[in-house]
Amino acid sequence: MWLSKLGEIPITFHRDLPDDAEIKTVTVKREPTGKWYAIFGVETPDDPPEKPENPERCVGIDVGILKYAHDTDGTAVESLDLSEERERLERAQRDLSRKQHGSANWEKQRRVVAERHADLKNKRRDFLHKLSNYYATEYDFVAVENLDAKGLVELPGNSRNRAGAAWGTFLRMLKYKCEREGTHF
Repeated sequence: MWLSKLGEIPITFHRDLPDDAEIKTVTVKREPTGKWYAIFGVETPDDPPEKPENPERCVGIDVGILKYAHDTDGTAVESLDLSEERERLERAQRDLSRKQHGSANWEKQRRVVAERHADLKNKRRDFLHKLSNYYATEYDFVAVENLDAKGLVELPGNSRNRAGAAWGTFLRMLKYKCEREGTHF
């Protein structure tokens, strides 16, 4: 990749760009961990598949805390256990608080804390992507309870687990994947 003022920069593609894709934007981003990413915004001429007139494979989903989701097929999806990652993050944050702000050791520990945050974020996103992709590809019609995720997080008690469940993110992912796969949502 070539950038003005910087010149040629070697990059590694996460996946190949489609042959018929037209690159619209490129965003260069630096994560708190110190890693750099180039995000390509592309436009493809593909139209999503048409939604079936009479869907045969239908499912209803109810989200919760103890089990992440229950569906009408009787499947209960376990909630993601991030307790070990949270403990590592807390330990790293305690170590950071004991360092002299602005020192070289503080900066090293700040990066460790950022990596722990990234671990939590990546594991949660991976779980949500896989679950939403499963429902979007396996079913013709997906119904989800009308959920006020923001209101639930604001309720007293257990809000950390509710926020960590990321129901709103799951619903957003499920919606766009259903549109992409031609599934009723």
